[in-house]
Amino acid sequence: MRLRQPFCTAVLTLSCLALAGARSATSLWEDRQAAEALWEQAVAAKGGRERLAAIQSFSIQEKTEFGRLLLRDVAAGKVSQTVCALPDGWWEFLDYRPGKMGYSVLAANARTGLGWSTQGGPAGPFLRRYTGLAYRVRQLQYVYFLETSAVRPNVLRANHVRRGFKTFDRVETHVEGDLVVFELDRDTHLPVRIETSRTSTLPPPRPDMAPPGEMRFVYELDRYVEVSGIRVPGRVKRGGDAADARVEINPEYDPLIFTTPPSPDATMETWRRSRR
Repeated sequence: MRLRQPFCTAVLTLSCLALAGARSATSLWEDRQAAEALWEQAVAAKGGRERLAAIQSFSIQEKTEFGRLLLRDVAAGKVSQTVCALPDGWWEFLDYRPGKMGYSVLAANARTGLGWSTQGGPAGPFLRRYTGLAYRVRQLQYVYFLETSAVRPNVLRANHVRRGFKTFDRVETHVEGDLVVFELDRDTHLPVRIETSRTSTLPPPRPDMAPPGEMRFVYELDRYVEVSGIRVPGRVKRGGDAADARVEINPEYDPLIFTTPPSPDATMETWRRSRR
């Protein structure tokens, strides 16, 4: 008879653990359902999944005036023109003039990491694979469009965050293994802040130096405008520098810009298809 009490206690403990586990699983499922509902609201606010999935290419021009006063003769600001043909075509013109950094043009395949670049002279092939380019292509897609046919974040969970006097919906996602957190305006359901981090796979510059480790990126988005039925941010802030952005969706581009070395005479508009 004395053995019954420990036995009953063990059975009761196991029952409680099983019940707690079931409740925990139910809670996780409910959290994910809530997160997915918030995500669907955001997708609808952007313009709807059908329009987002129809994005085959895009161009983004960003004009940035650096807030730092140091080295303004080197680069007081930057104008960047990026053209992407999904899933992996990349063309980029960076212009720091009149700063001493000048300008550069880059054409590459984001999947292979191979391409060419020029800084005013004859274009040459990359000395090594640009392994971070695929990440940059993904970043532009979820920062400006939330999702596309090529990039669709996997929704994990949601909660709320308060900044100043406002509360925002916070949705955690995974994109190709990277954690990406979206903060959504509770009225418009549009992203106002995106935070992501990833561990660099690049080797250290020298054997005696530590590897780069984890990199963290924070984007603040505002001044939304409508382009081809899709709401995109007209201003994107990274760190202390804010960029005014102009987005074109499915523009007419010259497909050769992705597969041939860029000309040293290239301009910000070289990527456009010639209308002859």
